[in-house]
Amino acid sequence: MSNCCPICSTLNTPICRFCKKCRWYLLDKETQLQETQLQETQLYDVEWAQTYWTRNQELDTEKKKIEIEKEELNNKIISLYEQLLTEKNKQLEKEKNQLLLLINTEIISIDELVKAVKLLKQTSSEQAHVEDKSKNKTVEQSEKEEDSSPNNYTHISSTHEKSQIARQDVAPTREEQELATFYNNKDKILSEHNIKVLPTDIEQERLGNTTKFLSRNTKGTYWIITTQEKKYFLVPEYRFKVNEYNYQFFQSYFACDGNYQEREIKMVKPAIVKPLDQEGEKWELVEQGAIEFNDKGANY
Repeated sequence: MSNCCPICSTLNTPICRFCKKCRWYLLDKETQLQETQLQETQLYDVEWAQTYWTRNQELDTEKKKIEIEKEELNNKIISLYEQLLTEKNKQLEKEKNQLLLLINTEIISIDELVKAVKLLKQTSSEQAHVEDKSKNKTVEQSEKEEDSSPNNYTHISSTHEKSQIARQDVAPTREEQELATFYNNKDKILSEHNIKVLPTDIEQERLGNTTKFLSRNTKGTYWIITTQEKKYFLVPEYRFKVNEYNYQFFQSYFACDGNYQEREIKMVKPAIVKPLDQEGEKWELVEQGAIEFNDKGANY
């Protein structure tokens, strides 16, 4: 027969003298009969032990519950930390992209530089031809081209003659020739790296000031190109079209060669400007540029 523990009610084998669970001292059947009087005197101790065992079991249950809550809390802390880390990584990635964008707007990439060098090598002989042509063109040839156009305007002809006089002294530097090549080939280097401006000369002329000024404007039709040597060149945007309304104003920035009607702009020498403030909002024309009007689709 099994021997039941009076404390934890665990069933033990008859030969066990101590409970295998709570380690309480056990008495076999014969000993219990002999020691009935002794058990009665120890009844208080048994009740105390039973109470103690029950309380101990309750404490173990509470301990396990606390362990479970602790584990859940640790999991929540880990989850919050991972969320915080993810948000931080997103913020860092965003800041990195903004920094890369800022760098790309200020510095031409290596691939573009390689492309530019190749383009310069291919067009070096052509630039020499352009320089010779710009020096040998005469005022009489330009006037002849203007006279051949039936729709030409008298005031345009007179201002064109003045610009040709200024055109005689144009001697583009190598750097200006390279920039002109980029412009004539409509290279994306210029369209992606520029400061858009608009002339503000109309109000200045009303005030009697003949100095040519420009101001930054996101809708500007002129581009300012900045070199690594901090030189500033002015060119019209690729889509700029010269007509009878803007020609006189345009030729105050660029000496013009040829008849503008139904012609495309060929850059010979970009104009030179300088900033009037540190923010690059105001600019002043320093040196007039030079262009030629060529037939549409002509190879440069």
